[in-house]
Amino acid sequence: MKLEMRLIKEFEDESNMRASRDAIKVKAEQAGYIFLWTVSE
Repeated sequence: MKLEMRLIKEFEDESNMRASRDAIKVKAEQAGYIFLWTVSE
């Protein structure tokens, strides 16, 4: 069985976006998820 989730959030600056992405990546990987992300402007 496979579960896919999509989270979307807009950021004012790149440093906040990177910090949030990195924090979510750590938590996702600790829970056994594969973390994939893309950036669009």
